[in-house]
Amino acid sequence: MAALDLSVERGAREATLEVRLSNVPARRLYEKYGFRPVGIRPRYYSDDHEDALIMTTEPLSSPDMRARLAALGAELAGLRDPEPPDALPPGDAG
Repeated sequence: MAALDLSVERGAREATLEVRLSNVPARRLYEKYGFRPVGIRPRYYSDDHEDALIMTTEPLSSPDMRARLAALGAELAGLRDPEPPDALPPGDAG
């Protein structure tokens, strides 16, 4: 998330990455962040010569992408700042 925000700040128009074809959990995560498949890099990985899936975003400045990133940022912020489990709502001191 921070990398995409920094990319926008620095004027990037889109983001592109490569991921192993076999790494389905990572592919699903990237899709959540707005990446979509656009090509294949044959035998990209040197250890086993697996192909890489090239994924890219729509323009980072597009309204849809900005909304997606804002929503995901808010979701992540909520995960970082959870309410302590023993906290009681105001007025419920027991």
